[in-house]
Amino acid sequence: MIFITFQNKFKFCGDGDCPDYILAIIHSNLCGLSSIKLKSFSSRVVLLIINDTTVDETEFSNLFDGSVNDFKSAFECIRFLLLSAVRFGVTKDVFSIELQQLGLPREHSLALGKVFDEHFGSIESYLRKDSLYINKLLSSNFVTCDDGIDCVTMKFRLSNSIDGSSETEQTININNTDIPILLKELKIIKAKMDELDYGQ
Repeated sequence: MIFITFQNKFKFCGDGDCPDYILAIIHSNLCGLSSIKLKSFSSRVVLLIINDTTVDETEFSNLFDGSVNDFKSAFECIRFLLLSAVRFGVTKDVFSIELQQLGLPREHSLALGKVFDEHFGSIESYLRKDSLYINKLLSSNFVTCDDGIDCVTMKFRLSNSIDGSSETEQTININNTDIPILLKELKIIKAKMDELDYGQ
């Protein structure tokens, strides 16, 4: 009797489970493409991601018998697979093997692994530049509070807000006596950030 063990923890998912919806899309959409079409489509997905380009749904829907929904699912699936693999720093070989364990045919897995390997640096730069930032500071302004109140009003204009807004403004009032404490803590944080090696 032969026992087959299915691995449900994957290095490209940070040694966690692969989401069920990703498994479903792999079997229902990606497996239906030829390995050549999957490689071409995946390369295009990478370019759309790193260039923050708006996706033209009609451009690729013909790959999925004109189904825009199938295209959207495949796009998000490949996006997740590639970004996750780069985020957790797996190798091309590990990525390809784990894709096969998920049920993607060998030729398809190798094709997607090649796209991953070719664009690893570009995707990594994208993650560092955009995806890891929330509440990115665009500008700041400091004014003394009115009515003789002993405080300062700080206004911050932010992009990529954690609440999903593309741009927002936040206002904070801080007592003048707390400003030196805040400044000291910010200097400590800045020193800690400078010690980090983002190349790891």
